[in-house]
Amino acid sequence: MKSAAHRLVVLVDDDKLVVRTASRFLKMRGYDTLGFYTAQEALDELSQLSPFAIVADLHMPGMNGAELLSLARTCAPAANRILLTAESEVTTLARTMPLMVAHAVVPKTDLQNSLPLALERMRRDGERLNRHTEAIAVATGMVRALQARHITTVQEVIQLSQWTRRLAQQYGLSEEQIREAELGALLHDVGKLGLPDEILFPGRCPSPQQRVALRRHTELGVSMLQDSSLLRGGVEIVGHHHERWDASGYPAKLNGDAIPIKARIFSVVAGYASHFANLVQHGTDAHRKAGKALRNEVGRYYDPRVVEALLSIPRQVWTEA
Repeated sequence: MKSAAHRLVVLVDDDKLVVRTASRFLKMRGYDTLGFYTAQEALDELSQLSPFAIVADLHMPGMNGAELLSLARTCAPAANRILLTAESEVTTLARTMPLMVAHAVVPKTDLQNSLPLALERMRRDGERLNRHTEAIAVATGMVRALQARHITTVQEVIQLSQWTRRLAQQYGLSEEQIREAELGALLHDVGKLGLPDEILFPGRCPSPQQRVALRRHTELGVSMLQDSSLLRGGVEIVGHHHERWDASGYPAKLNGDAIPIKARIFSVVAGYASHFANLVQHGTDAHRKAGKALRNEVGRYYDPRVVEALLSIPRQVWTEA
């Protein structure tokens, strides 16, 4: 059973009828409610409540709803924040109100329908976020196993994962795809856990058979993850991060847009990271030259749109990581 805090909705409006009406229909949907008629009264109590959501009217005497929700970030940081306002203001506010103030803007004229829908959406988003957090923790544990075998380092893979998330955002993927890209980047080499040391560390001159065997890590990784409801979101990157734009990669020799977009994004990030690391060692202008190297490989290895998306991100995102 969920704790009371996970069902508690704090309602703040100087119109007592709005508070009472909203409280009544939310209780019918399984929520607990607590009403306040001034923003200051609510603010004084929020740190003791840990509510699931705070719903505040924009237009109140004294402290208004937007000011309350902004302050609530400190005293109730985990709470979802919903701003109530007139229907004529909803579109403009939803577009201009910073996410740090309100997660949603709801019209008071349609409160009985719009408010429960907003709360339900937030509940589902919260469940997905919690599940993603769990997946990242499990994936990081698997990266530690790779580090224990001297295959990679946790620090290196986490950086690749963070950069992949940033590039996926820049490219315009959905939030779900962004989370899957972040997860897949963490797990991209997990299949190497299934290979023996003589394949992973063949010395200076690996045989053709050893090279072929090493390439199996993509398929091994997919087989390790595909039946896991928690981790299967990373499968596209795990299985296809060695595909190349001109079909010269593996395992499926896919080309162009046939390569899953998350794998294309990770491939560009990995290429950038490799160039950047090599150039930094030589004390050169690593970011600029790494970008130039990526552009030279467009059409052979990389999707030109993804490369341009990476290079459109401010330089400090890459150089200050």
